[in-house]
Amino acid sequence: MSWTRDMAAAFAAMAEGHFAEAAEQWLQVANDTQHAEASEPLRAAAQNNAGVAHILLCDLRAARIGFEKAATSWARTRRALDAAEVAMPGRSSVFHLRLAMRHTKSFEALGRRRYELLCATAAAITRHNKDIAAGKPLDIGANDDLLTGCLETFGPGSPEAAILRDARVTSVGVIALATMYAGFRTRAAQLLEACDVNHPQNRNFLVDLEHAVSLTAIVHPGLQLAAICARKQA
Repeated sequence: MSWTRDMAAAFAAMAEGHFAEAAEQWLQVANDTQHAEASEPLRAAAQNNAGVAHILLCDLRAARIGFEKAATSWARTRRALDAAEVAMPGRSSVFHLRLAMRHTKSFEALGRRRYELLCATAAAITRHNKDIAAGKPLDIGANDDLLTGCLETFGPGSPEAAILRDARVTSVGVIALATMYAGFRTRAAQLLEACDVNHPQNRNFLVDLEHAVSLTAIVHPGLQLAAICARKQA
C-alpha cells in the first residue's frame, strides 16, 4: 500500500470513530517517512498526523513533540518555497495567454501566493493541534482566522471547515464520537482518487506540497476528551 492509501485508511477510520486504528496507521506512516526519502512537506504532514495519533492514544507529551517536529518541517517547507521556481497558472484561452505574456510578474505572483496559502494553512493547522495537545482553551479569534484559511484552501464543504465551525458553537462535552469526524469520509475518498497520481516520491516539490496539505489532519477541540472517554470504555 502507498502512504497515501494508508493516510486515506486513517481518515476513514477516524470517520467511523475507530481511533485506535487511525492512530496505528498514522504512526506507521510517520515511521516510514523517517526511513525514506520523503520531501519536507510530506514529512510535515506525517509528523502532524503522528501528533494526532498520540492524542488519540492519550499521550499528550508525545503529541506535542510530533507537532513541534511538524512545525519545524513546515518552516523548512516555507523557506524552500521561497527558493522554488513557480510556474504561472495555466491559461485556458488565447486571451489569457496574451494577458499572461503582458503581465508575467503578476501571474507568477498569483501562482506563488496560492502555494504560500497552502503552506500557511497547513502550518496553522499544526499550531491549532499543538494548542489542543497543550490543553489551551479555544482561541475564538485564532479559530476564525484558521477557518478563513481553510475556506480558501479547501472550500466551504471541507471537513476542516466543518470541524472549525463546530468548535465555534458546540460544547465539547456533547460531541458524539460517531459524528465528530464524519466529514473525513470525503477526505478519504479524495485521497484514494488521487493516490494513483500523487505518491510521496519526492518527484516534485510543489506537487508534494499541495498533496501534503490535503494529508494534514486537524484536531477537533473535543478530541482529547473523546479519546480519553473511549479509552476508559474499552
